[in-house]
Amino acid sequence: MCNNKYRYLHISSRLIVASLIVSFAGTAWAVDPPTGLPATAPAPPSLKSVSTPSVPGLTDGPTPVVVNKAAAIALGKAWFWDQTVGSDSMACASCHFQAGADSRIKNQVNPGTNAGGSPTALTFEPLASGAQRSGPNYTLRKADFPFHQFVDPADTSSGQKYPPNGEALRDDVCSSSGTFSGEFIGPSSKKRRFEMCIRSATAPFALNGIATRHVEPRNSPTVINAIFNFRNFWDGRANNIFNGVNPFGLRDPDARVWVVQRNGTTIAQPFVLANASLASQAVGPPLSTEEMSCAGRTFPDIGRKILSLKPLSTQTVSRDDSVLGSFRQSTGVGLNTTYMQLVKQAFSPRYWRGTGNFGRPKDVTQAPYTHVEANFSLFWGIALQMYQGTLVSDHSPYDRYRDGADAALTARQKNGLSIFLGKGRCSSCHHGAEFTNASVNAQSENGPNGLVERMTMKNSSAGLYDRGFYNIGVVPSAYDIGIGGTDPWGNPLSFTDQYKIYLATGIEPKDPFTVDPCSFSTPVDSSQCSTPPSATERGFVRGAFKVPTLRNVELTAPYMHDGSMGTLRQVVEFYNRGGNVSNQELHPDISSIGLTSSEIDDLSLFLTSLTDDRVRYEKAPFDHPSLRVPNGHQGDANTVSSMKGKDNTIIAKDLLLDIPAVGKSGRAAPPAGFWSKLP
Repeated sequence: MCNNKYRYLHISSRLIVASLIVSFAGTAWAVDPPTGLPATAPAPPSLKSVSTPSVPGLTDGPTPVVVNKAAAIALGKAWFWDQTVGSDSMACASCHFQAGADSRIKNQVNPGTNAGGSPTALTFEPLASGAQRSGPNYTLRKADFPFHQFVDPADTSSGQKYPPNGEALRDDVCSSSGTFSGEFIGPSSKKRRFEMCIRSATAPFALNGIATRHVEPRNSPTVINAIFNFRNFWDGRANNIFNGVNPFGLRDPDARVWVVQRNGTTIAQPFVLANASLASQAVGPPLSTEEMSCAGRTFPDIGRKILSLKPLSTQTVSRDDSVLGSFRQSTGVGLNTTYMQLVKQAFSPRYWRGTGNFGRPKDVTQAPYTHVEANFSLFWGIALQMYQGTLVSDHSPYDRYRDGADAALTARQKNGLSIFLGKGRCSSCHHGAEFTNASVNAQSENGPNGLVERMTMKNSSAGLYDRGFYNIGVVPSAYDIGIGGTDPWGNPLSFTDQYKIYLATGIEPKDPFTVDPCSFSTPVDSSQCSTPPSATERGFVRGAFKVPTLRNVELTAPYMHDGSMGTLRQVVEFYNRGGNVSNQELHPDISSIGLTSSEIDDLSLFLTSLTDDRVRYEKAPFDHPSLRVPNGHQGDANTVSSMKGKDNTIIAKDLLLDIPAVGKSGRAAPPAGFWSKLP
């Protein structure tokens, strides 16, 4: 019998928790097999059979955080789409406006800034179309994809078609353009919805001394169905536990929110909310200098900027918006309330009614922050999670098929499903109704699918890894180490590395999780548990990334963490040849599969059966206000037109994409997708 089960439960009497840290139990899925799946794995059920993860203490219990769920969802939807939130008119939706993802094609290339010491990490390199340089302000082309091409797409030994002559794979990334470089000064003295930043033209995001918008170092994944993820962001840094302040959960020892006590005093207390990784994710982009913010801006600064504003004050709202319609101004522009009023309707007064001084702004001539401003990150994270928790796409043809409508899939899609479950090995990583091993249900803490697992890797050595995070050989691991990285305090992002540190030193991890060696799938002796880990056992986390859901994947190109593939066929061809590179950490199922061209087509067709037409046509709950999105700059990859910013510094002049407001009935025709936009 195995007797060294180790359980980490970080529940302390000094923590004032919004919920208990609970065991994250769920459906007991089959474990990752050491050498691939059986001939055919069980078909996942309909997503209708899966509930969104519960968040104890959020809307229930003696002291719930949210007292009006409808108001919180409305608040989250308005904030998600409001372009006044960002320093440069960037909303959360600016990178997630189409099927929850980003379909822009201009100024969307990052030179590989996550590539560590790579000599080309700050250099834009040529892409496959033959363009001399790929950015900034480059317009992507169909011929650029995939970024890494082989003479025979089914055979890595056929030699590289691009990059040619055995050159190293490019480290450039297709992602999302965000904000300009700049240092936050304070709110505008003229209009509250503006703010002042000192701009700068910072390489590599500048052309001829003119600042261009930054581009993020990883592809923007869809937010639809993200509510099911145990952790969020590609590298998992958006913790399952929301601390009310930032993405890092219990890792931040100083995270506090201000709470009114029974005696009327207001004190700063730790805050713990389990199964809230979307709230943890939501508080990242608004302060990111690549995505939405000038450097040095804080959440209380954002609160001061927008709490008194009319929500969506420059954007139109459909009369029949499924969430915001009842709040719509009679003019059709914005809502008939303020963000302050919505916060007070949605959240317990314990978090906003305190009086006193809650810290000074950077500009000391301004008044101290109020209680509601000081707690703005708490309201922001929870409201966005509650809105995004409504974005569940469970009306796809596949869901109808699993609910009993046999005709919902074509014969070729059914064949593609068989390939997905068997020969293609796809369900090894894309498991369950959520089609990802990174979901809460697929990471049952106390079952045979713990957050730390052991598997025999591609190099035939067994080692530990984080379930739901795999290295699949898209690019060399050094280009982006993913979950192999660390948080701002130097702690490993991966549970595997935290566990290994515990085995070596006895230092407990910052995150609460269970490790049960008896549940490991590799190696297994019929008479006893798996061999317990040692501190020196190899960890396979470097270059590993969260498994994305495949739902609506037809609509969410480009693909992979680096956005290097443009079509589903290119993705299937990648897996069919066994990846692009052989990393030490490579998942064992990444090897040549031997699919025929017809089988590749059928598997690709099956993936389209995971598209919910409500997402395609932006019907409720996927309807939205209007949005004006920066869409590259006037000019090309060699020159840009310039203009004076609000602070009188010179920046590149934006091109703008106007996205119309859509009500609950959706569009008459779906918007053009990423691939169809490419020249």
